[in-house]
Amino acid sequence: MNTLCIYCNKQPPRIGKSQCADCRVQLTKMERIRVARRRVAGVCIKCGDKRYLNFVECEYCHNINAARRRVVQHNLKLETLNAYGGLRCACSKCPYAIAIPAIQFATLDHINNDGAKHRKEVGVGSHSGKTFYRYLKQQGFPFGLQVMCFNCNSGRQLNAGICPHMGDESPINLL
Repeated sequence: MNTLCIYCNKQPPRIGKSQCADCRVQLTKMERIRVARRRVAGVCIKCGDKRYLNFVECEYCHNINAARRRVVQHNLKLETLNAYGGLRCACSKCPYAIAIPAIQFATLDHINNDGAKHRKEVGVGSHSGKTFYRYLKQQGFPFGLQVMCFNCNSGRQLNAGICPHMGDESPINLL
C-alpha cells in the first residue's frame, strides 16, 4: 500500500484507499462537472459515447451498471432473508421448511398479517423489494417479519392469515 496519495504525493491516503481526503473532494467536484457537461451534450455520462435509448448511458455502460445493480440487490435480499432466519419457510408443514431451493421463491411475511398497517404507519406506501430490504436494513431488521416460500405467503394472504398447509385448521377446509 502506498504511504502517500497517488495524486498529490503529499498526504497519507485514507484508510484502505489510494488517495487522500483532499484529492477525493477535488476529484468528486471534477466528476460532477464532467457528468453535467456530458448530460448537456446528450452523450453517455460515463464514457461520452452515444446514449442508449432514453438512458443517460451508452448501451455498454448501461449493461455493466445493470449487472452490478442485480448483484447488489441479490446480496441485499440475501442479507435481509438471513437476518430473518435464512432460506427456510416459517411454515412448519411446508416442504420448504428445511430449505427454500432458490432465493427467488423466498418472500418476507408479516407475522401478524399486518403488512398494510405497517406500511401505513411507517409511510412507505407500496414499499416492496429492494426498497423494503433497504428500509429494513436501515432500521436494524426489526421484529415482526418471517421468511416464507411464495406459496405459503400467498396462501396466508388468501386464507385469512392461515397457511393452507395447516390442513383442518384452515378456514378454506371448513367450508
